[in-house]
Amino acid sequence: MRKNGTDALLHRYIKEIDKSLACPADGRSQILSSLKESVSTYLLDHPNATYEDITQRFGTPAQVADAFPDAEGMPRAARGLSLFRKVVLGVLIAAVLSAIVLGAVYVSDMHGFFHGHYSETVAYGTPPPPESGVRRY
Repeated sequence: MRKNGTDALLHRYIKEIDKSLACPADGRSQILSSLKESVSTYLLDHPNATYEDITQRFGTPAQVADAFPDAEGMPRAARGLSLFRKVVLGVLIAAVLSAIVLGAVYVSDMHGFFHGHYSETVAYGTPPPPESGVRRY
């Protein structure tokens, strides 16, 4: 196999491991460089190796990603949302909920206004004249 083909195999294998590797960032680079060196050496010794050959020799990317942090004694890091993304998501959710509540209040108020349920309260001044039709309570 040509050098470009082995480089593509190496890149694909390492990339798939990186996607499912659950460990801190500083340990991640160390693990990936060590693994990349081992796979690269294997590919130099076996230039006609296929992706399946690599997975038989080293394991599937999921198996390697699952085993490496334990073997290196590193803590597992949960791969979730970063703090920045959590804050942005929270702000967006709050904005959408606020828009829904304010929209509902506006629609309710406009419905009442246009369907004759609007009432004006007179708090100060003289009472309205009887011919105005406003009742006193």
